[in-house]
Amino acid sequence: MAAAPPAGATPGAPVAVVGAETITGSEYQQYLQVYVRSKLYHGGSRERMRELAGEALENLVTDRLLIQEANRRGIAADEAEVEKRIEALRKSYSGSETWAGIEPQLPVIAEKLRTDFQIEALKADVTQVAAPAGAELEAFHAANLELFTEPGAWDLDLVLIGIPPSALAPEREAPTSSAIAPSSMPAPFSRKTCVAGYRQAGTGPNRRMRAPRRRRRCA
Repeated sequence: MAAAPPAGATPGAPVAVVGAETITGSEYQQYLQVYVRSKLYHGGSRERMRELAGEALENLVTDRLLIQEANRRGIAADEAEVEKRIEALRKSYSGSETWAGIEPQLPVIAEKLRTDFQIEALKADVTQVAAPAGAELEAFHAANLELFTEPGAWDLDLVLIGIPPSALAPEREAPTSSAIAPSSMPAPFSRKTCVAGYRQAGTGPNRRMRAPRRRRRCA
């Protein structure tokens, strides 16, 4: 964040230099008054005012950079819209107690409106990007195949796990709902078991095993 100028800085002294443009203390103070008014309806603490002072200077520098780019591109503010906004302020506040403080700031407010219009027009101009043509997409794809392909991988259908006969439960134990009694198993199941239907999905760190689609008996 840009640091706020010292409280006792000379109004005509330079506060910041943006390209070939110098921001003076008086310009900064005018900008700061408008900025604080937009952030606070009532007075703020000393700490809050220091924060707003730094924000105002940073925003002012950013605005000047954007305005310089807008001018370079030939983007101008809509003067009719600026005058319309100023007239709306006059109608809204000319009869209020705050008008005495607002009226002297109208030139600064008008300049701020011009700045805002130019910045918005610049952003719109920058973000209007035409969609790439088909030939451009194909050329990018051909030059960056590694972004669109994955290394080869095995598609796993079957896993055989060797189980010694001694690992089976004795016949005297009653089978449970989650186990099959050895006497009811075909002979091949005393030597091996089969997990069917698992398939590998993804590669590298994203590799995982999908849930089984079915369970079948190995012969």
